[in-house]
Amino acid sequence: MKTTFATFFPNNLIATIMVMIIAVTGCTIFPDTVDDDSASYDASTPSQYDNKSGGFLFFTDDGNGVITDNARKRYNKLIDDYKNQFEEEKGVELEEDDGIKQHTDQYGNKVWEIDKQHLTYFALLNQWRKSKRKTDSIWSSLF
Repeated sequence: MKTTFATFFPNNLIATIMVMIIAVTGCTIFPDTVDDDSASYDASTPSQYDNKSGGFLFFTDDGNGVITDNARKRYNKLIDDYKNQFEEEKGVELEEDDGIKQHTDQYGNKVWEIDKQHLTYFALLNQWRKSKRKTDSIWSSLF
């Protein structure tokens, strides 16, 4: 049986279009969306504060932030996870507890004060974590 151009071409065209659609949609990468409307509980929050604030307690009069001990630990873990990338992209070398000092609040609780600049760094590092950015590899810290 002889196939004519008129019957052969539409079948190949349809198959080609289907393959292109599958290839394009299969190769497209969409980042996961960040869900920021969920409460973040912090067990180290003093009883006078809302424990659903993710460890952030309040701003001081000069604009610094006051955070819980768990938030401080999270900040230091983020520095450990993204230190090399942060230095490469932002030109800032972060070390553990950079920008943080002990603070006693109005209720006598021992909490931590983080300066404005490092609070901004904390927010950026946290955004990297929430967007599932890859952490520094062990090899990047060795070389």
